[in-house]
Amino acid sequence: MQCRKRPILPKLLAVALFFILGGLAHDGWSQPADGAKNPTAKMSVTAEDWAKKYPEVFEGVEKFKAQDVPGALKDFEDAVGKYPELPPAELILADMYLQQNRNEMAINALDTTARKYPDDPETFLLLGNLAFQQSRNTDAALAFEKAETLLESYAGDSMRLKRLQLRLFAGRATLATRFDDWKTAAAYLREWVNLDPQNSGVRVRFARSLFRTNKGREAFGQLQYAKKINAAILSPSMLIAQFYMEKGNMEMGREWLDRASKRQSEDLDTQLMLARFHWNLKQFSDAKKSVMQAIKLSKDDPEANLLAGKLYHYDHNFEKAIEHFRTSIANLDDLPEGKQADVNQHLMYALAAEGKPEGIKEAINMADSGADLSSLVAACYAYKRDGKSEQALATLQAAQHTTQDPNTNYIFAYVLADEVSGDRVVPLLEAALSAEGLFVFRRDAEKLKARITADKGAEKNKKAAKDADK
Repeated sequence: MQCRKRPILPKLLAVALFFILGGLAHDGWSQPADGAKNPTAKMSVTAEDWAKKYPEVFEGVEKFKAQDVPGALKDFEDAVGKYPELPPAELILADMYLQQNRNEMAINALDTTARKYPDDPETFLLLGNLAFQQSRNTDAALAFEKAETLLESYAGDSMRLKRLQLRLFAGRATLATRFDDWKTAAAYLREWVNLDPQNSGVRVRFARSLFRTNKGREAFGQLQYAKKINAAILSPSMLIAQFYMEKGNMEMGREWLDRASKRQSEDLDTQLMLARFHWNLKQFSDAKKSVMQAIKLSKDDPEANLLAGKLYHYDHNFEKAIEHFRTSIANLDDLPEGKQADVNQHLMYALAAEGKPEGIKEAINMADSGADLSSLVAACYAYKRDGKSEQALATLQAAQHTTQDPNTNYIFAYVLADEVSGDRVVPLLEAALSAEGLFVFRRDAEKLKARITADKGAEKNKKAAKDADK
């Protein structure tokens, strides 16, 4: 990452304001409603799914990707002739267009299907899904209603009928949830559970809707059943705690989390969720306690080590922070891609924050190997820590067109603090400190803001004294 040295101070205030107005992402915690680590949010089976089971569909998908649409359509037609549970070929084609966000072509294919097969409900299910994704909620509702009417008289393949019913229940329930119509959502989710009783994720969604309609006892029973089906999901107590917190009842959420903590002190996922919860509420000691218990349960778990590293960095124990970030990096394959970038970025932060020349050099080398935002931000901080203010400022300018998180807002304030007036730096610090929960540079941001405020007060007093002497 090479940055040219050039005068940029006149632009820095505009840069700072851009960061604030652009929005703030921050370290927090979130857990999917079904407790899954990597949930999928699909409301339908796609052509790619069919391709895994039917060779003719696979061939068609490959031809479609090679821009041979007529050949793909012919393969899809051959597959439909062999397997009655498949939708019409034009619908598979429409789905391929949707997967590539070529919505206009998808709608053309759906129009063709509607003319050729006016009584096929799947056309309207796809239209409903597309409308939902585009937030055209009225259109989505009308399409789902039409599909539901057509399904009442559907006399096709029984396997396909079940799949279409599942897609309808998913679509109607998801749309109702968007508007907090939990009663309607619960009705469709109940139908979904009855049709697919071994689907633990759907049972959790059903439990959530029951909870929102004040049927807590039944909700808890559904969660217990879901846990029996799939031991990998979060415990019933943890999920009830999540449901309470979604409603804004943090007191009851905390009560259920404490209950879960006592009952499941040996459960890794429980301890990790507790750690995120306490981190989000700025409860450092409790967060650290849960993280250390998670490390005890699985010393090499990358998520536990990532959280431990952040806590130690926040506490300015950089040596321990670096140790945990390195352990997390050694097990990166077990983390989703976004978390992998997070680990690397925080290791660079900790290396630079520790202040050792070899650590700063390693952070700069890591940053120079990438060209993404996280690398730019880390390089900006490392250059400043290395006393290379011009390079830090140039890197700041290079990163000016992207929304930032609180750590980044602090870093830019730190870089700018000795270059521009405090009045121009404080908004960045206030934006960082307004974020919910802890972040690794929160204490540094508080200290820098206090210093700037004190300097401003001293300057004001000095000016007042000077005026009095006149």
